[in-house]
Amino acid sequence: MIRHVLPNRRENSETIRYVRNGGTAEYFITFWCFANGELGEVFVSSDRPTSELADTIRDGAVLLSIALQYGTPLAVLRAAITRNHNECASSLIGEVLDVLYARLAEDEPKTGEQNG
Repeated sequence: MIRHVLPNRRENSETIRYVRNGGTAEYFITFWCFANGELGEVFVSSDRPTSELADTIRDGAVLLSIALQYGTPLAVLRAAITRNHNECASSLIGEVLDVLYARLAEDEPKTGEQNG
């Protein structure tokens, strides 16, 4: 397997504010995509940066980034996570995957649309 090398400067990253637990927890999902539009890197930070959950989600984002750089499709990662009875992600990293999937789907051309 070959890892896609990231450029030293990664311009055009985007940050999404994500609130969970009825507004009691706030996270910032920063992501960067390769020129072809594929997700390449993810960072997640918390409004409580010294908590164990913040450490876990940061590490999860690092692992997610490495998997993406080795070519694992986002859809495959989403399908592999634990989901509850109504198909919602059971973990915060699963929710991050769902948020990124939904955001990146917004950039996909719809059937019949032309790019450019």
